[in-house]
Amino acid sequence: MSRRQFLAALAALPALGAAAPLQAAFRGTILRDTATPPPLHPKPIIEEPIIEEAGTWSEEPPRWEAPRPAINIVIDDIGNRLKLGRRAVNLPVTCSFLPHTAHLGTLSEEARALGREAILHTPMQSIHGKRLGRGGITVDMSSLELTRTMRQNFASVTNAQGVSNHMGSLLTRHPGQMQLIMESLRGHGAEFFLDSLTTSRSVAYKVARENGIPASKRNIFLDHHRDVDQVRSQFRKLVARAKRRGTAVGIGHPYPETMAVLEQELPKLAAQGVDLVTTSRLITLQRERDRSWVPA
Repeated sequence: MSRRQFLAALAALPALGAAAPLQAAFRGTILRDTATPPPLHPKPIIEEPIIEEAGTWSEEPPRWEAPRPAINIVIDDIGNRLKLGRRAVNLPVTCSFLPHTAHLGTLSEEARALGREAILHTPMQSIHGKRLGRGGITVDMSSLELTRTMRQNFASVTNAQGVSNHMGSLLTRHPGQMQLIMESLRGHGAEFFLDSLTTSRSVAYKVARENGIPASKRNIFLDHHRDVDQVRSQFRKLVARAKRRGTAVGIGHPYPETMAVLEQELPKLAAQGVDLVTTSRLITLQRERDRSWVPA
């Protein structure tokens, strides 16, 4: 076919289209690509979502099956008074011992024999400048001084499974000092930290968690007012909180008023559907709840 004949044939075809007839007419000459040409305005490509396993998206994740409500009672400041200390140790509570106190050895051994969980109740500096006594930790201590003091405290309370703060409304605000305390806690094999929460600005719980140390914090002070009716009211608030939220920590002291209320109220908990547990067990329950929580 001459050039003139080719141009005449091309002019006779309709504009834009008829790819197949064109291929039929000129197969073997100038058209080699047999694919259909793309449209002038292609539609956008919409990707389908990838579903890895059939039914996965419609299934709800398993929800945490909450056990019975649980409370933990911690009695602080054990060691200075023998008779009241014995009343505390004989209750099914967590015993929180002040280091280097007069009756510490006797009471800690009795607690060990009864299978009580024990805490090293470490004196820490308060904003009010209250006397700390031996074993106290202050904000101006060097790391060497703090570490040495904590070592002596642990040697004093040999059965300590955890650590808590005695006072500490100033020291627990200081991340650097709390970091050193957490390092000491881990170095002596203690299992947990309990923040007595003597100030809302405490970073103790946060620093413990950042160090991978199981931790909890106080919810209710039982005996801020040393009055039997007041202590009983606080105890009932503690139980109510546990029923609402699953767990609650109450802290009291070896006062006659506190001992009297606990001796009366603790035996009633089972009938109320509430468990009395150790601090370490309560922390475990809280961690299981946190790991299993999903939005409603």
